[in-house]
Amino acid sequence: MIEITLEEREIPDERKYLTGLTSLDQKLGMEFSQEKGIPNGTIILVNAPPSSNLPTLFVQRILLNLVEQDSNNIVFYLYSSRPRAQIVREFHSYDWNVERFENSQWFWENMYKVSSPHRASSSRIGNIDIRRKTYIKRLFHRILQIHQSRGHVPFTCIDNLLWMKEELLDEDPASVIEFLKHIQDYVDAVGGIHFLLLPKGILNPVAERILEATVQGIFDFKREIRGNRVRDYFVISKMVGLSYVSETLEVSPSEEQGFRIESTAKI
Repeated sequence: MIEITLEEREIPDERKYLTGLTSLDQKLGMEFSQEKGIPNGTIILVNAPPSSNLPTLFVQRILLNLVEQDSNNIVFYLYSSRPRAQIVREFHSYDWNVERFENSQWFWENMYKVSSPHRASSSRIGNIDIRRKTYIKRLFHRILQIHQSRGHVPFTCIDNLLWMKEELLDEDPASVIEFLKHIQDYVDAVGGIHFLLLPKGILNPVAERILEATVQGIFDFKREIRGNRVRDYFVISKMVGLSYVSETLEVSPSEEQGFRIESTAKI
C-alpha cells in the first residue's frame, strides 16, 4: 500500500457540516457561534448499547441527509457484522430511500464475508491474505484516490467494531494506535466525517480508552428500560473544534426528520 507522506497531506478546511437533524444541529455550536455543525475531518466514535439499533439508525439518517444536501458528498458504508439486506431493511422500515443514491453517491462496502484468520481461513485476493484491518486501510486509500481525482467529499461509516475483537486487534494497544493513526492520516487528507460504531463493553477496556482518546468526536447513547417504557438518551461527550454544551438529550424516531432530540431539562 502506498503511504501518505507529510508533503502529500492536506490540512482539512474549517468548514462544518450540518447533520440535517435540526434539533441536533442547534446543539452543534453554542448560541454565540457563527457556524454550527460537525467540523470537517472529524472521526466520531458512536458508543452504543448492545440492545439498541437506534445509534446505527441515527448515523444512517445523518449520512443520508448529507448526500441529499450536496451532490459532491459521497458515502462509503462499510458493514461487517450482518448482511447488507438487513441494513437496507432498516432504511425501508422508516421509508428512507437510499437506493436513489446507490452507485452514484452511496457505496456499500462488504466486509461481512471477510473471515478473521483467528476464527476461520483467511479470505484471499490472489495470493494475498486479507484481514479486515487491511481491508479498511485499502478502502481509505481508494477514498483518497477518488477525492484527489474527482474532488468529492467522503463520509464513511464502519458500522461495527466487533471485528477488532475477532481479529484480536484490541488485545494489542500498539496495533490499535498504529491502525488509528493510519486512518487519521487519510482523514486529514480527504476531510469529511467518519463514524465508528462501537457496542459498549465489546472491546478490551484499554482499546476502548485508546479509541476515545484518539477520535475527535464521541456520541454516547444510553438506553433506559423501566417497566414497559423504553427511553434512549444521547450525549455529545466530545467534539474537537466546536464550542458546545454537553447535556443529556432524549432521542426518539420521528417521521418528519428521522429523529427528535430534546433536552432532558424539559422532561
